[in-house]
Amino acid sequence: MPLPRQPPAMQPPPPRPSSRVPPRHPRRMPPRGRRQSLPPGRQTTTTCSTSASTPVPPWPSVSPPSPADSCSCCCCSCGAAATSRHRPRSVMLPDDRAMVRQLLGREPLAGFEVVVRDKSGWPVVIRNEALLPDGRPMPTRFWLVGKQQSVAVGRLESEGGVRRAESEVDADELAATHRRYAAERDASLPVGHEGPRPSGGVGGTRLGVKCLHTHYAYFLAGGDDPVGRWVQSHLDAAEVAP
Repeated sequence: MPLPRQPPAMQPPPPRPSSRVPPRHPRRMPPRGRRQSLPPGRQTTTTCSTSASTPVPPWPSVSPPSPADSCSCCCCSCGAAATSRHRPRSVMLPDDRAMVRQLLGREPLAGFEVVVRDKSGWPVVIRNEALLPDGRPMPTRFWLVGKQQSVAVGRLESEGGVRRAESEVDADELAATHRRYAAERDASLPVGHEGPRPSGGVGGTRLGVKCLHTHYAYFLAGGDDPVGRWVQSHLDAAEVAP
């Protein structure tokens, strides 16, 4: 006897199409905590807080100078090479005292004002007050404090520049320079001053040449100084920028 036919099995209904479309190019996200490398030529727009540059002072740092070997005057401060000469400027800036202290390697003895600066704004020549705070006289009116300028003059002194300058400049013109320097310094004394007074001319001497630094400082500050001109001419001949 034939077996009865079984009805066909029921097929599950086809899946309904999803409304969500998968991305065409799925991206693999980097593990948390690791930075994703970018292809060459691509730069990230985010900035790292640790890569921010540290603010720099308006002028470069200068190491404290050492005195010239052949000169014991109080204005010496040596460095690398002379820079450009500029017209005197007596405008004091907030950092002037700190910069002069760094150039001299010590605290300035007297009150002063900067009369010549280099291109970066660093003091080159300062003009001292005629009296120290305790009332003692200050014989050196103009100091060459610029580190770069001082080493060039110190090198010239080490080559016998003091004796050569004294023998090559006009003696009468040099004597007039000493008198003019002393008169300008004495005119800056307080009115009615009756205490000790500074003496001598450029560098504290009345005759001859004591220190090329003081003469060159006076010359850079606008003084009519034959020794300062002599120094400048030799620095020019050596191709050292004034």
